[in-house]
Amino acid sequence: MFIGLFAAFVLASSGLAFGLAIAAPRASAQSSAATDSNAHRLAPVNINAEKDRGVFHRMSDRAKVTYLERENRFLERKLANLDGVMLRLEERLDSLKSARALRAHGIATLDSTVAVMRARRIQLEATVRVRELVAARRGPAEY
Repeated sequence: MFIGLFAAFVLASSGLAFGLAIAAPRASAQSSAATDSNAHRLAPVNINAEKDRGVFHRMSDRAKVTYLERENRFLERKLANLDGVMLRLEERLDSLKSARALRAHGIATLDSTVAVMRARRIQLEATVRVRELVAARRGPAEY
């Protein structure tokens, strides 16, 4: 930088030389073409991190972890309990389905028995009517 300024003062007779001497160091830094010195540089990295908030913050993190572990154990117990409830309800549903099937079978048996009894009643009523007609044609019965 000092050499560039010295050369500028030496060539101070022309204003153009002075402008070139001062602008020359900036021109190489502002050029978009990559030189050998710039070729191996990495792009800038932005670091996004929170400031360490000390021991008490870490203690609160530990408390959060222990709370979550406790909550997980509670939820495991609750899940096991609900699994047991679900098994009992499935057993109850199976027993109710079998009881319903037995009742449906009983109802079907009763329906068929009632149908047989109706047929027998109709047959007996027809027999009684026939006998009444025969008895009416014969006349009054003598006792």
